[in-house]
Amino acid sequence: MQLELLPTDRVIDMVEEGVDIAIRIGRLADSSFMARKIGEDKRLVCAAPSYLARHGTPRKPQDLARHICILLRDRTYLNRWEFRLDGEVREVEVTGRIGVNEGEAHLQFALRGMGIVRLTRLTVAQAIREGRLVSLLEDFSADQPVPIHAVYPHRRHLAPKVPAFVNFLLEKFTPPPWEI
Repeated sequence: MQLELLPTDRVIDMVEEGVDIAIRIGRLADSSFMARKIGEDKRLVCAAPSYLARHGTPRKPQDLARHICILLRDRTYLNRWEFRLDGEVREVEVTGRIGVNEGEAHLQFALRGMGIVRLTRLTVAQAIREGRLVSLLEDFSADQPVPIHAVYPHRRHLAPKVPAFVNFLLEKFTPPPWEI
């Protein structure tokens, strides 16, 4: 088995690009590909201590209107953050002056104190443990699960390495190694 990592936030054409397995976080679009759920995560609202020192800490979701949130340009639906308000899940549309289209840039802007983000625990757990990010608005968490799937092309003669690697991932994600 040969492992090549191609980190990207865009959905690739797996067949055209010769990719055997993709890890997709979030709801899957309808597809002719096979998918196996290997875990789930949730999104956390976070900011760097330096940002909070300069701008204050939001105490309720409505306070986000007065803060700089780092936005996603290509997946704008992720700029509507879900919170539990008055016993029901509601969306709060956030705004900001910084827009990115890649997850690593999203994280790096937050780590540099440039604004507030909403990212998966998988992405922010280590930075929270190290004190480089602070989780915010936890009392309002909607705890909406974010599925994580291994996706692979449906082929009549699937190489044995593909299901073997999917099983390996399932084992490694149980329990999730990013749990805080």
